Amino acid sequence: MLNYFKQHFLLPIILVFFLLFDGTLMILLTYSLNTVPYFISAASLIIALILFTLYLDQYRALYITAMVLGFIYDAYYTSILGVNLFAFPAIIMITAYIKKKIMLNLYSIWFIVIVMYSLYVHFIYLLYALLDIQADSVLEFWTIFYIPSLLFNGLLAFILIWAIRHLAAMINN
Repeated sequence: MLNYFKQHFLLPIILVFFLLFDGTLMILLTYSLNTVPYFISAASLIIALILFTLYLDQYRALYITAMVLGFIYDAYYTSILGVNLFAFPAIIMITAYIKKKIMLNLYSIWFIVIVMYSLYVHFIYLLYALLDIQADSVLEFWTIFYIPSLLFNGLLAFILIWAIRHLAAMINN
């Protein structure tokens, strides 16, 4: 019974916390960096989804939560329904496949997070460019958005790897 509670209630609550933390961090970064010509996007929810996929034994509750949070993310942040509703479970599927093929240690986990974050960001950029929502060129996208966000989220991933490893161990037990 306790394991059911951890998988189906505690995990979604933790991921909702990361969704709220994402929004709060975005507001803080926007106000802190308003004079700098760079844009840093925090991706703590995406990092948390990737790390929970790497550390948890079962993914069913994670898939369902990712779909619900993808819908909420689409409704609140992007206003284009369906993009993250599809992308978040796809991140879990790809990460679960990679988990089976690669030996996991701190550096490989960090590298997986960086690669999956990069795939997600480029998928969103390509989709928005195809829908004529994104007007920036690839060079502007890389210099203004992608590289600063990648550096910030790489640092955030190092911090979250330790925390989520302990949370996932608590959920698995």
